[in-house]
Amino acid sequence: MEENNEKHLLIIDGHALVHRSFHGIRRPMITRSSGQEVRGAYGFLNTLIKTIREWEPTHIALTFDTPNQHSDMNNMQNINLIVQKVNLN
Repeated sequence: MEENNEKHLLIIDGHALVHRSFHGIRRPMITRSSGQEVRGAYGFLNTLIKTIREWEPTHIALTFDTPNQHSDMNNMQNINLIVQKVNLN
C-alpha cells in the first residue's frame, strides 16, 4: 500500500451500531453461561473491526448514549467541543 500522510477521523455512534447489530442478526446468539444475549456485541465488534481495516483511520471517536440524555442542543455543544479538541494536523 502507498504511504499516505493524510489523517482521517472515524466517528462512530456506538449505541446505534449495537442496536443495529442486535436487530440485524436474526438468530439468537446465547453463548454466555448466564444465558445473556450477545448478538449486539458480536455484530458491533465485527462491524468495528471491518470498518477499521477498510478505512484505516488515524483517529477514532467512539460514542455511546448515557442513561441521562440531555437536550439535543447540549449534545450538539458537546460534539462541537470534541471536534474542536481533535487535532488532525
